[in-house]
Amino acid sequence: QITSGGYLNKLPLDSAGKITPNRDAFFPVFPYLNRFANYILPGGPIVSGVIINSLLWFFTLLIFYKFACNLMSNNKARYAVLFFSLFPGSFIVFWVYSESLTVFLIAIALFFLSKNQLFYCSIIIGIATFTRPNAVPFSVLVPVYILTLVIKDIHVENNQKIKNIIKKLPIMISYF
Repeated sequence: QITSGGYLNKLPLDSAGKITPNRDAFFPVFPYLNRFANYILPGGPIVSGVIINSLLWFFTLLIFYKFACNLMSNNKARYAVLFFSLFPGSFIVFWVYSESLTVFLIAIALFFLSKNQLFYCSIIIGIATFTRPNAVPFSVLVPVYILTLVIKDIHVENNQKIKNIIKKLPIMISYF
């Protein structure tokens, strides 16, 4: 519905005048991407959605491999990608939903974070928040990463005030 006709102007009502469950609960990036692909690819919005998601999953696995190689050996990175791709819930990435796009963007953000490119990581996470609500918690990824770097650089042996602040950090972070 959203891909071919856009978002509804009003909420659908049943015969009693009550609001029906809304099946148009997509964040905007995936429907717009699918609508664009629908103009280019033959077969309608379902076929273009499956093609988009298959390509996104393929590129997600490549990016995830590059990210894993930054953290571990190539052999372990291959196993990580294998387990990631065979995870029982990974079947959903081939459906016409926004999960593939979200996972793709989060993989890119993690790759940039592993390369210490925080600006690009922040931009990608910002875009990912427009794909699914599940991506919103990743918006604290960069501040938490910076905070861990700052904490590593502080020498807390002689400074009791800093020690007390660091003890309270998990409580402070939980409020985000």
